[in-house]
Amino acid sequence: VVSQVLQKSLKVEKLEGAMNKLETLLRDVPIDIMTGSTKGDTRKAAMQHLGEIFGLRDLLNLRGKFETPDAYWDHPTLEALYYEISREFEIGRRIAVLNKKLDCAQEVVQVRHGQLQEEHKTRLTQWIIYLICFTATMGTYKTYRRWKDAHQ
Repeated sequence: VVSQVLQKSLKVEKLEGAMNKLETLLRDVPIDIMTGSTKGDTRKAAMQHLGEIFGLRDLLNLRGKFETPDAYWDHPTLEALYYEISREFEIGRRIAVLNKKLDCAQEVVQVRHGQLQEEHKTRLTQWIIYLICFTATMGTYKTYRRWKDAHQ
């Protein structure tokens, strides 16, 4: 029983370490969002961060196997002992905290991604306007040259 709880505690600890690294990477993003700065961030980087978040969430909630082992269901005393030791290691609380941190990180990255997409759309729109202006200028110039040639 103790070894299984220790194993789960170590899994949570590893996920907490990965979350701390992600938090370090995303630390300045909320301030950048407030100031409108993108500091060279790319949409690709934002999608990679979202992938990291979903990967951590998958390991934590789907593939982490943090639920009570099936073998203890038939042995109430072992199950009670398992729960007691799990409470001592605060596994449930640590998982809940990690989920909240992942929610927050996901929201920050999604907002950043949206900001980067809007910036990209704005740049594309500007280029389209420049091309339209250039085409109109060239058309006007061609028309002027034809008119000038016809009146000489």
